[in-house]
Amino acid sequence: MATYTGVVGSTRIRNGQTLARIPEPYGGEGDWAEWAEHFESIAIVNKWATAEEKLKWLRVRLTGKALTAFKKLPQEVKENYGECIKSLQRRFDPDSKRQLYVAELSTRTRRRDDDWATFGDALRILADKAYRDLEEKARERLALNQFLAQIENAQVAFSVKQKRPSNIEEAVVATIETESYLGTAGKPLKKLSQLSLHRRKAAQLRQ
Repeated sequence: MATYTGVVGSTRIRNGQTLARIPEPYGGEGDWAEWAEHFESIAIVNKWATAEEKLKWLRVRLTGKALTAFKKLPQEVKENYGECIKSLQRRFDPDSKRQLYVAELSTRTRRRDDDWATFGDALRILADKAYRDLEEKARERLALNQFLAQIENAQVAFSVKQKRPSNIEEAVVATIETESYLGTAGKPLKKLSQLSLHRRKAAQLRQ
């Protein structure tokens, strides 16, 4: 999955405005919701306060299939930033696609090459895609429930659930610690530094 960060560095445009970052282009192949969030974040950084400013930059950062889809929109839609975003979302992020993510989340199991942290991250990404309209805590709970359901060793599963993890990081730490104590891990245990990292993440989320 692509991670959009923006083009770094100051860029001075014709009217003297200096941009901290420029949105990365979107060609219709990547995750629309992720790119749209990236675009809005860049708009905040650059202080694009009006819909007109956002629309101006949206037009020049669309490429490929996305640009073609934009050009086919009715003129009144192309002149309205909010309606333009809605139309592009329906084209590149339809509800049917979300249903696929819902199904994938409910059936996602831990693969042979997944460590617990990788598995947890994959579940969180699927939950975010499948349930974008839910609050972050609700999406985290859905990912956490699937994580706990995939702990195959009954003793490990019972011990982890007894600790009542409230997020993926806490569940990862609890699972690794329990497997280490019981000696039940199916693959080499994580290094202590990695375990400490997840402990810190879990502590930050509790704050």
